[in-house]
Amino acid sequence: MRLHIADHPLIAHKLTVLRDRDTHSATFRQLVDELVTLLAYEATRHVSTTEIAINTPVAPTVGKRISELAPSLSLFFAPDWACSKA
Repeated sequence: MRLHIADHPLIAHKLTVLRDRDTHSATFRQLVDELVTLLAYEATRHVSTTEIAINTPVAPTVGKRISELAPSLSLFFAPDWACSKA
């Protein structure tokens, strides 16, 4: 199993606030949500992409789309309605 240490200063800051016993519940929940997003960015850093041609309102251009996604990461890219909170 590969191990990746996310040593970004923003992650360290949010973890410190999260771990502080004086942090209120609402702040704790918000920090957990933010950390999940930041860690998702870290986890998908090396996901392969493919260039595709698209048309913007201004002009045609080339963008990138995720080539192949591991099943474990598919929830990060699911539409919001597919992951609605209960």
